[in-house]
Amino acid sequence: MNSYDLKKKIKDFLNINSTIIYNPIFIKKKRQQKTKKKNFKNKKIINLLNVGRLTYQKNQILLLKAFKELKNLNCKLTIIGNGTEENNLKYFIKINKLKKKIKIIKNITNIKK
Repeated sequence: MNSYDLKKKIKDFLNINSTIIYNPIFIKKKRQQKTKKKNFKNKKIINLLNVGRLTYQKNQILLLKAFKELKNLNCKLTIIGNGTEENNLKYFIKINKLKKKIKIIKNITNIKK
């Protein structure tokens, strides 16, 4: 499933308008393109969603570390997936007192169409 299909399913099932944020690509400064910045400060709450395998390669721990730095924004993060890093992620959430802002949901395979 590509990102646009997932965005459509989120809209259809949850009635949530979402924004796709792709994996970062590091390029030389000379060739960097200016990207349109979005202003989230006027939003009441910002809901972030990560869907994927909970593995070392996917590096959700980096996501949690970055999320921890969003102290001035009213944000919530939902991580959906299964994998070997689940306990490490839960431990990070616990020791950093982020339980009220972050939840992990196991992957669901029997979704009705």
